[in-house]
Amino acid sequence: MRDEKHQNIWLKDTWAMNSQTEGIAEHLVGNDLFIISNGIKITATLADLSTVETRRAISVPSDGPDIIQQAGYQADKIPENIRTIVREASKELTQITARFVRLLKLYLDNPQISETLLGKAVPLQWSVDGSVWCPYPPTTSCGSITIGSIPAYKGEIISRVQHAMAGEQPPVLIHAMRHLHRAKNEREPSCRWIDATIAAELAIKEFLIAKEPLLETLLLELPSPPLQKLYGQILEKYAGERSPKLNSLREGSEKRNKLIHRPGGEHVNRSEADQYVKNVEIAIYHLMCLLHPEDDWLKNLYEKKVILADM
Repeated sequence: MRDEKHQNIWLKDTWAMNSQTEGIAEHLVGNDLFIISNGIKITATLADLSTVETRRAISVPSDGPDIIQQAGYQADKIPENIRTIVREASKELTQITARFVRLLKLYLDNPQISETLLGKAVPLQWSVDGSVWCPYPPTTSCGSITIGSIPAYKGEIISRVQHAMAGEQPPVLIHAMRHLHRAKNEREPSCRWIDATIAAELAIKEFLIAKEPLLETLLLELPSPPLQKLYGQILEKYAGERSPKLNSLREGSEKRNKLIHRPGGEHVNRSEADQYVKNVEIAIYHLMCLLHPEDDWLKNLYEKKVILADM
C-alpha cells in the first residue's frame, strides 16, 4: 500500500488581550518568541498592545491545501482527518497564547494585564508559505479563555519569557504572584487583605519546596505552621535570614483569620490594606532574591519595591 504524501501548511491564531499595556509594553511589540511544544516549533508574538499571535506548521495530506481552499466558509466540506489535525493544533496555539500572556503579566509586574483573553481578534488563519494568510473555515464561535510598572532591564523580558516558555523554571513564584496581582486589583479592603495573605502563604511554600524538595509532602499534606514561623525560624534555617516583613506578616495573618471566621466583625480601611499588600509584595520579592541571589533583575526590582512602599 502506497504511503500517503503530506505537506506542511501554517496556522495562525490571534487573540485580543483584556489588558492595559499602553506605556509599558511598546518595547516588546513585534519580538518573536520560539517555543518547542511536543516537538513542534511554535512562534508567539505580541502583535500590538492588545493582541497576541501564535503560529505553527502542521502536516496535512498533499491535497489538503486545495481542499481547504475550495471549502470556502464551509468546514463540513473538509475531511474529518484534516479537521482533527487543525482542531488539535488550534487548541495548542490557544494554550500557548494563554501561557504567553500569563508570563508577560509576571515579568512586566503589571497586575492590570488581565488573565482573561477577550476572544479571537482575527479568526483562525492558514497559509501555504507562512506569509500569505487566508481565513480557515469557521466551525464554532470563539468565546474567551482564562490564562495569567516596568521592571528594570527591559531587554531581558523577552529572553526571560522565552526561557520560561521553553520549560525553564521562571524565577518568579508563579502561584503566589497570581494571588498578589488579584489583591492589587481588588477594591474591597478586606478581600485585598485575604488575597495578599494567601499570596504570602503560597510564596513561602513555593520557596521552601524549591530550596528543599523533600519538604514538599510536609508542606502540602500537613497543616502549615503560622506565617510568623515560616517567615521567621524556618526561613532563617533554610536561607540564613528572616523576612524583613515578619511582623507585618504575623499581624496580617491574625487579621486575615478574624476576617474569615468573623465576617463583618473586623474592619480594614483602604490605607491599611494598601500598606499590607505592599509589605506582602516586599516579602515575596525578598524570597525570590534569596532563591536567585545571582539575579540582578530581581534585586533591582526588589529594591524599587522597598523604596516605593515607604513613599
